Amino acid sequence: MKQAWRNLRRDWIFSTVAIAILAIGVAANTSVFTLINTILFKPLPYREPAGLVHLEESLPDLIAGEYPFSAPDVGELRNRSKSFVELAASSSQEMDLSGSIEPTRVNGAHLEAQAWKMLGVAPLLGRLFDEGEDRRGDRVLVLSYAAWQRYFNGDPTVIGRGVDVDRRAYTIQAVMPNGFVFPPPGMESRDKRVDLWLPMSFTKSDLASLGDNYNNLVLARLKPGLTSKQLQDDLARVGNENKATYPAGFPGGPLKIASTPLMEEVVGDLRGLFWLLISSVGAVLLIGCANIASLLLVRTVARRDEFAVRKALGATSWHLLRASLAEALLIAIPGGALGLLSSVWALELLIRLAPRSLPRLEELSIDWRVAVFTLAVSLLAALFFSLAPAWQASRTDPGALRNGDKGGTQSRGALRLGHALVSLEVALCIMLLGATGLLIKTYRNLLQTNPGFQAGRLLAFQIAPQAAAYGNDTGQHVAFFARLDSKLSALPGLKSFSYADGAPLSSGWQRIFMLESQKEISSRAPQMTNHILASPGHFENLGIRVLSGRSFNWSDREGQAPVCLINQTLSKLFFPNGDAVGKRLKIGGPAGDAPLSTIIGIVADTKRNELNEKPMPQTYEPILQNQARSRTYFLRTQQQPESLAGPVREIVRSLDPRQVVAEMQSMEEVIEDKAASKKFQMLLLSVFGAAALLLAVTGIFGVIANMVTRQTREIGIRMALGASPVQILAMILRCGLTPVMLGVVIGLYGLIAIGKSLESFLYGVKPGDPITLGVATGVLLISAIAAMLIPARRAVLVSPSVAIRGE
Repeated sequence: MKQAWRNLRRDWIFSTVAIAILAIGVAANTSVFTLINTILFKPLPYREPAGLVHLEESLPDLIAGEYPFSAPDVGELRNRSKSFVELAASSSQEMDLSGSIEPTRVNGAHLEAQAWKMLGVAPLLGRLFDEGEDRRGDRVLVLSYAAWQRYFNGDPTVIGRGVDVDRRAYTIQAVMPNGFVFPPPGMESRDKRVDLWLPMSFTKSDLASLGDNYNNLVLARLKPGLTSKQLQDDLARVGNENKATYPAGFPGGPLKIASTPLMEEVVGDLRGLFWLLISSVGAVLLIGCANIASLLLVRTVARRDEFAVRKALGATSWHLLRASLAEALLIAIPGGALGLLSSVWALELLIRLAPRSLPRLEELSIDWRVAVFTLAVSLLAALFFSLAPAWQASRTDPGALRNGDKGGTQSRGALRLGHALVSLEVALCIMLLGATGLLIKTYRNLLQTNPGFQAGRLLAFQIAPQAAAYGNDTGQHVAFFARLDSKLSALPGLKSFSYADGAPLSSGWQRIFMLESQKEISSRAPQMTNHILASPGHFENLGIRVLSGRSFNWSDREGQAPVCLINQTLSKLFFPNGDAVGKRLKIGGPAGDAPLSTIIGIVADTKRNELNEKPMPQTYEPILQNQARSRTYFLRTQQQPESLAGPVREIVRSLDPRQVVAEMQSMEEVIEDKAASKKFQMLLLSVFGAAALLLAVTGIFGVIANMVTRQTREIGIRMALGASPVQILAMILRCGLTPVMLGVVIGLYGLIAIGKSLESFLYGVKPGDPITLGVATGVLLISAIAAMLIPARRAVLVSPSVAIRGE
C-alpha cells in the first residue's frame, strides 16, 4: 500500500483525474439508487404497511378500467367482506381556505375516522377526530405539516383556532408530523399533496346513491394469514352481493372488486423508468471504469522497465498483480467517498428536475443502504478497472531489459487492450447518445402535438363561489358570474373570453350517453363521454374547429330546446355515415330522466388528459341551459397572458374579497406540465449522455496518445523515408478510428436490440429512427476525431531525427 501511495502521489495528475472520473460515475449511481431505494424498497410511512391494500371496483361491461367506490358500495364492502381487519375511505377535492388567512385554494380530503387507526401515525399537535365526530359531521379539521407552516407560520397555539373551509367555519383540531402524506404518495388527486383532512360524514343522500358518484378511494388492512385465493373469492362474492342491491335494470353486468398491494399501487408503472435510469448510470460508470483502465494501461506501458526490474529481482506475477490492485483501491476509496458526497448535490438536482407526479420525493435521503451500495460500487469498479493493467503488468518480461526491447509484444498487447476498452466505451456511449436523442425527439413531438386548441396567449383560471355564501340554487351564482363577466370584458389587452365547467387537458366528468334509438347499452361497446358545459363563443375563443353544423350561441339557454355538440371521434364511432347533425342523444344511463339533446354540430377532437393519448368521445352542452356552480375562464390576450393575472385577481377581490381565484396559469404552461415527465427523462439522459461522451473522448485521447508515444520511432523512420505529414496523420487516424467504428457498430446494434424496451418512453419516433441514430453517430465521430487530432498533430510536428534519437 505504501508503494502504491507513493506511485499515485508522484503521478498526482493521473490520480486526480482517475478519482474525479470515478466520483462522477459513483455520484450518478448513488443518486439514482437513492431514488429507487426510497420509492421501491423503503417502507411506506404507515403502521405495518405490508398489510395494506388498495381496493377498486369496476363494471367492465359498462365502463372500461377500474375506479374508486361509490359511498353505498363502501358500506356494503365493509359489512360483507371477511378479509379485512380495518377499512376506510377517503375522497380528495379542492377546497377554499379563508377566514383568518388570505383566501387560497388547497387540496383537501374527506376521511373516515377509521383511517387514523389503520395508518397508525400520531399527530404532532392536538388530537385526531374520532368516529363519533365523523358520524355527526363535526366541523373539525386536521392540518398537514406543510399547511401549518405555510398558512399559520408553524404557530404551536393553532389548535382550537377557527378557519373557514368553503366559507364554513371549522376548528383546527390537530397537526400531522412532517412527512405524513395521505392519500399515499403517487395516488394524490391531481398530483397534489393533501393539505387538510375533514370528517367523511357520509349523508343519507350519499348512501342512497347506488350506481353513482364513484369517487371514494378505499384502503384496507388484510387479515393475517389470508391467502391470495381466499381474498379473490371473498371479493368476487362481495361484488355479486353488492350488485344485487343496485336498482333493477341497472346496466353493466357483474360488479368486480380488485385488490392491489399498496406499495405496488404507489410504484405504479415507474419500474420501466427505473430500469432506464439504472441502465444509463450503469453505462456511465462502466465507461468511467474503462476510461480509468485505459489510463492505467498507459501508466503500465510507461512503467514496464520498473516491472521488469521487479521481476528480475524476484517479484512474482502475484506481487505485481497485488500492487496494481492496491493502486486501484487507493483510487476507488477516495473516488467513492467523493461520489457519496457529490450525490447529496446530485439528489437536490434530481428533486428540482423531477415532475410532481413522481412519488415520495420529500422522503429522499442517504441512509445506510445507500452507503453500502456506494462502497460495493466503488470496490467493484476498482476490481473492474484494475484487471486489464494488472494482467498486463504481470506479463512483463525481464528479458526486455537485456535486449533493449521498447516495442515488444507486451506493448502491442497493451495497445490491443486499449483498443478493446475504447470499443467498449464507444459502444456504451453511442447507446446512451442514441437513447438521449430519441427522448429529445419525443419531448419535442409532445410539445408540438396538436392539443386540439390554440394555447398561445390564453390564460385560464377557475372561479367556484361556495354554496355557504351563495346558496344552494344557481341564481346567486349566476348573478355573481354576470358581474364578473361585465368587468372582465372591460380588461385592457383582452381580445376575447369564454368559460366552461372544465378545461382541456384536465380530465373532466365522465358520463354515460345513449343514442335516441337505444333502449340499453351494449356490453361490447361501453358508451362513455367526457362531458363539458361550455359558453357561447367558447370554441372560437379556444380555436377549436367546428367541422360541421354550428357552435353555441346566446339563444341556447334555459327554456329552449336542449342542444349539444359532439367531437369528431364520437361522430365516427356512432355515426359512421357522417349524418350526426340533427340526431339526438341523452347524457345519462337508461334509468336517467335527462332529456334528449339535438346534435347541432361536430367539433374537432381535443386532448382530454394527456398529450400522447388517443382521442375519446366528447360531448358539450350549453352552460346557459345547464348552469354550473363553478367556471373555468379562458382569456385570449393581446400580450403575454401573465400580464392579466394581477388585474383579474383585483376584479374578483372587488366583487368578493373572500373569493378564491384558483388554477391560474397560461395554457402553454399546462402543456409544459403535461410533458414534464418526458422532460425529466430527457434531461437526465442528456446529463448521462454528455458525461458518457466526455469520458469516451478522454479514453480515446489517452489510447491514441499512448499509441503515438509507442510508435514515435516508427513515425520518425517513415517521415525520414519520405512520408508526408498528411500520410502520417491518416495512418494515426486510421488506427484510432478502427476501434471507434467497431464500438459504433456494436452500440448501434445494441440500441436496436433494446428498442422494444424503449418504446414505452417514446412518442412519435421509433427506436431505430435513422436521423436520431445518424446524429448520435456523427456527434461521437466528430468528438473522437477531435480527440485524436491533438496527439496526431504533435507527432507530425516532431523532426524525424529527433524522433529517432528520442526513441
